[in-house]
Amino acid sequence: MPASAPARRRLPPEDRKRQILEAAVDFFAERGFSADTRRLAQRLGVSHSLIFRYFPSKSALIEAVFRRVFLDRWNAEWETILRDPNRPLAERLADFYRAYLEVADDPRWVRIVLRASLDGRDLTRRYVSRYVSPLLAVLAGELRKEAGLPEARPGPEEMELAWALHSAVIYALLRKHVHRLPPALPHDRLLALLIQAYLEGALAAVAQAAPAQDAARRRLGLAATG
Repeated sequence: MPASAPARRRLPPEDRKRQILEAAVDFFAERGFSADTRRLAQRLGVSHSLIFRYFPSKSALIEAVFRRVFLDRWNAEWETILRDPNRPLAERLADFYRAYLEVADDPRWVRIVLRASLDGRDLTRRYVSRYVSPLLAVLAGELRKEAGLPEARPGPEEMELAWALHSAVIYALLRKHVHRLPPALPHDRLLALLIQAYLEGALAAVAQAAPAQDAARRRLGLAATG
C-alpha cells in the first residue's frame, strides 16, 4: 500500500500567521504581486482557504507584506543621527547609510520595491512619500546648515541633490541583488566616496542656487525660516 502523506504540522495561530507572512514576502519578491496565492499555498503545503483565515483577502496579505518589509524595519533614530549637531555631517551621513543598509541590503527588500512599482501597486510610492522623502528633507536641511545658509525648507535643487545621493546608494543594491553585479568596493568605502562626492558637489551647487531661492521666497512673501 502506498504510504500516506504526512499530516500537516499544527502550529499555534500566531506562528502560522507569521509563517504565511514570511513565505508571502519571498513569494511576491520572486513572482510579483499579480501571482496567484494558490501557488503560495502550494509552497507552504497548506490549503488556499487557510491563508485567508489569517488574511481576509489578497489585498490584506499585501498590506501585511508592506508593513513587514517597510514599516517594521523603519527606524526613527535615523532622523536623530542626521540631526546631531555635535558631529560633522560626513560622519552623520555615513552612520545613517550604514544603518539604512542593514535594512535595505536584502534581496527581498530590493525586489519588493521593484515589484510593487512594476505591478502598479502603490506600496513603494507610499513608502517613499511618507517616510523616505521627509527624511531626505532633513538631510537636505542639514546640507543647508553645512553651507552656512539660513534654516529654511529645502528647495527643489537641494532635494534633488539629496535624492541623487540616496539613489546612488540604492542603485548599488540593485546592481548587487537584481543585476548580479555587486559593487567593487565594500560598503564603508563606497559610502565614503559617495558622501565625499555629494558634499563637495552639493555644497557648491546649493551655495550657487541660494540667491535665486532667497529672491523667490521674498517675491512670494515667505519668511526666511519658511
